[in-house]
Amino acid sequence: MLNSDAPWCGHCKALAPEYAKAAGKLASNDQVRLGKVDATEESELAEENSVRGYPTLKFYRNGKVIDYSGGRTADEIVNWIEKKTGPAARTITAQDDLDAFLKEKDVAVVGVFDVSLELNCIHFLSSCSTNPSRTMMVVTACKVVKSEIADCQSQIFTSP
Repeated sequence: MLNSDAPWCGHCKALAPEYAKAAGKLASNDQVRLGKVDATEESELAEENSVRGYPTLKFYRNGKVIDYSGGRTADEIVNWIEKKTGPAARTITAQDDLDAFLKEKDVAVVGVFDVSLELNCIHFLSSCSTNPSRTMMVVTACKVVKSEIADCQSQIFTSP
């Protein structure tokens, strides 16, 4: 993640200690680096990254640039990054876990598949990775899902 800021910016000054705390919390994660650049000094870099205001945070993953859309506290920054870098979906192996997941979410997205290597499951996980703002689950054991759901190769979109 890159924080493009300006030394005179009040919002940047307020973000700086939280951003530093987030960097400290993520220091042990080999896949994540947080950087900071003075966009007033590095104007070409700022232009390349479409910096229009300060601070501007951009996340880089797999050759793609993602505008940061999270909060301004260290925990919010860390949680946002962990969602972007963690697994696209969690696997559910028990009915109680599925029930708990559905109960805690306003909108839940669950994919149900015979096996995790099935092509539909692979497509579902790919879709999950492009929608990191949603928490998604994958069920690969049909017995986990209540009996009224018969087709184990369907994707389920449900609200509790």
